[in-house]
Amino acid sequence: ASSATTTNSTTTTTTTQKKKKKKKLKRRVRFCCFDLSTVTTPESGDLDSVKHLQSISRLLVQAAKIGHKLFSIKSKVSLTRKSIAWFLEELTQYAHDLQQACVDTATATTTAAASADLRLRLRVCRYLRQQFDDAYEHRIGYPFSERVAQHLSSLIRFYIKTIWNAAEFIEHATTTTTKHSKHTIKIPKWYTQIGTYSIFGDDESVRDLQDVPSNAEFIPYHAAEITINLQALYLLQNAQLEHASQSLDELMNAFQFMDNPFVFFHEMRQVLQNVNGAMLGSSAAASSTHNKRKLSKNEAEFIKYLQTKWKELKACLRDVQNTKCTQLNFYLPLLDFQQFLNSVQKPPN
Repeated sequence: ASSATTTNSTTTTTTTQKKKKKKKLKRRVRFCCFDLSTVTTPESGDLDSVKHLQSISRLLVQAAKIGHKLFSIKSKVSLTRKSIAWFLEELTQYAHDLQQACVDTATATTTAAASADLRLRLRVCRYLRQQFDDAYEHRIGYPFSERVAQHLSSLIRFYIKTIWNAAEFIEHATTTTTKHSKHTIKIPKWYTQIGTYSIFGDDESVRDLQDVPSNAEFIPYHAAEITINLQALYLLQNAQLEHASQSLDELMNAFQFMDNPFVFFHEMRQVLQNVNGAMLGSSAAASSTHNKRKLSKNEAEFIKYLQTKWKELKACLRDVQNTKCTQLNFYLPLLDFQQFLNSVQKPPN
């Protein structure tokens, strides 16, 4: 009986020690770092080149949503804000320890690799400390907010290009016809006729496409042109609210805008009024001459391609809203592009 008691006691002690060890392991925290400078922008003409940026952007967007909730708190008595302050203190101490370690390795016999590793860790720590400190002091919305905006901007510009400059990508877009065969989607003729005209002498009296002279040069719409005009329109509309007494020409001169974005989008609405609704991001076919007739198999596949790209673009635009990237707000009209075009007022003669 005595032997059994001793054995049970030893077993109990060993089990308790194991539980303590397990609890200590659970309290350990590990950080995962990623070098965002290695993320390359998508390549023109390659639809798959965006996948790497997409995966990193998903992580950044998730972190941004959490970061915005944490760092938007301003109350000094908030436990969340106090916890961030404690974390900053620990990070500051860690940076100090790394700095001291770098000084010690400079006077000691240390391998070059070990010394370089310490210096790299110190730079990362200082950068992380600066990001958290700026967010804590409300100089930025949340840590890495600039990176989030940069990555979302790259994605948006890529998706706009896949829609309005599909010819650069479509030869790489294939559709499966059978289990063992694929074929390339072809560009419909009506898509190549979407654009505006360059008028000789820049005749400002031409305000409607019906007035375009016969010697005008046809120019297809380009994604970069759409982006530039979206941003210009956004700036002018905000300026009109702040400086209601100034004319549009005066505001355009102040911004040094050569072209009127109101004219650009007014003409664009005229161009697209008889084009398939998929060009405007509509999920259902709009009431137009292109949609009333039966689509060919290739046209149906191309429409599906456009709808897919619009869906990806709109998901990215919703990320702009959710992450509070206000510097990208000029892209938001693309969430309902048809309504936006209808809302743009025709500029005065």
